[in-house]
Amino acid sequence: LRSRMQEVVSERVDVCPCPICTKPPGPESGVPLPNLIKNKEYVKPYVKVSAANGTRELLCQEGRISSGPFVCHVHSRYFGFWSTPYPNCDEPTGCSYPPDYNGVMGFTFFDLEGSSDGRDCADITPQQPLRHGRHCAFKCGPGLQANSTFLCEVGSYSAVECMRRSCGDGSIDNGHVACDTPFPLMDSQCSVHCDDGYTATVPSTNCTTNDFEAEAPPELTPMPRCVPS
Repeated sequence: LRSRMQEVVSERVDVCPCPICTKPPGPESGVPLPNLIKNKEYVKPYVKVSAANGTRELLCQEGRISSGPFVCHVHSRYFGFWSTPYPNCDEPTGCSYPPDYNGVMGFTFFDLEGSSDGRDCADITPQQPLRHGRHCAFKCGPGLQANSTFLCEVGSYSAVECMRRSCGDGSIDNGHVACDTPFPLMDSQCSVHCDDGYTATVPSTNCTTNDFEAEAPPELTPMPRCVPS
C-alpha cells in the first residue's frame, strides 16, 4: 500500500500453497497398494505432500527391495496425485556381503570372468550388493574343480564345493587300475591290473598333479602300462 507521495505505508507477502497430495497412496487415492508392502498402515501419514515431485518411501516386506519411492505430481491448481504405476516390491533382496568361502576346501580365488557382469565378488558391500539371481564364480586348487557357482538367492548364497577331478575311468590299454575310490580321483591310490599275457610296468600308481595352476587336471603318476609278458 502506498501513500499519495508514493511512500510505502504497509506491505504484505501472500504465499500461495503448492498443489498437494491430500490423501495417502492406496485405495483412498483409487489405486491398490503394491503387493509385498511392509504393511498398509505406515502410508497413512503420507498426506499434504508437495506435488512438486514430493516423494515418500515405499517399505517392503523382509526379503524384498523397493523399486523406488511414491511420487506426488500436479493434478490441478490445488491438488496433486500419486504417480502410477506405483513402485513395487517385486525384486528379492540381493546379497550384501561376499560369499563365505572359508568352508569351501580347495577354494583359490573368485573368477571375475565367470561371475555375473564380471563382478569382483570380494568387493560386495551393503552399498554395492550383488542382485538376486546373480552369481559369483570361483576357482579351486590343482586337481579340483568347482561344482557350481555361488548363486545369490533372496539375500543368501547357494552351497558349493570343490570336487576332486578324475584321472579317467580307470581303464588302460590291456588292463585297468583299481583304486580306493570307485574310479581314479585326485589323491586316489590305485593298483595296476593287467589282462592275461601282460605285465604291469609299475605295481601301483596315484592320481595326482604337479601343476600349480588352478584346477589343473590330474593324471596317473607314474603312468601305468601293461606290456606283453
